[in-house]
Amino acid sequence: MAGKNCDDALDRLYEFIDKELPDEDLHRIDEHLHKCSPCKSEMELRVKIKELVHSHTREKAPEELRHRILTAINDARDSQ
Repeated sequence: MAGKNCDDALDRLYEFIDKELPDEDLHRIDEHLHKCSPCKSEMELRVKIKELVHSHTREKAPEELRHRILTAINDARDSQ
């Protein structure tokens, strides 16, 4: 697991899992995961982690907070 494609896929994996990326990025990362077994294994692990956390969490963050966090993440990424 090395290189820019892996770095990009792993950096955006949770957004990929949650389908919070533009279609073009979702497709590009999906293609990478089909070709790269280490990244695919990491994605499967993160899906399991999310499922475990979700199954033990009863409260949900308010939609406004979720929106503010996603906006801050996108702004930080755009400024890089």
